[in-house]
Amino acid sequence: MDRLDAVEARSREDFVKHFRQRYGSRLPIWVSIELWEFGTLSVFLEGLKWDDQQVIARRYGLPRPELLTSWMRALNHTRNVCAHHSRLWNRSPADQPKPAKAGEIPLMDHLARDTRAQTRLYAVAAAAQFMLRTISPRSRWSERLKIHAASFPPAPGTTFSQSGFPLDWEALPLWS
Repeated sequence: MDRLDAVEARSREDFVKHFRQRYGSRLPIWVSIELWEFGTLSVFLEGLKWDDQQVIARRYGLPRPELLTSWMRALNHTRNVCAHHSRLWNRSPADQPKPAKAGEIPLMDHLARDTRAQTRLYAVAAAAQFMLRTISPRSRWSERLKIHAASFPPAPGTTFSQSGFPLDWEALPLWS
């Protein structure tokens, strides 16, 4: 709460100024969430009651809340690595998304059987793509990722597959 209070106190957003002038009290969650960093959201999700996590997870097609919370942590970690311009493509993320079990999420079954992909960037990218299919069905992120992957420069001892992307991943139903 101290962290949220500090974020709110620093805010110069018009909606925060308006709320302070009109109501003067602590922002309600549906207002304060606009100020949150992605990491705050992932911590908040983990702190929710299991039943509430279950409702949110199901809304995004996830059969278990621990998938949602681990995917959000992994996305947050990956975002932070990118924001700090750190190497990402050929290392195992510190926060890895839990894989769905075979049959739980048919679009992710290929990942359930590929332990290397589960521990590399591909798992995070697959989780992001799965979530985007619900959050933003018209997103062209998968197309942009395919173009970006195709531009990976050839170098001795270095391949794009080191990031865990399986052969012909572009043709998998998740990415179409």
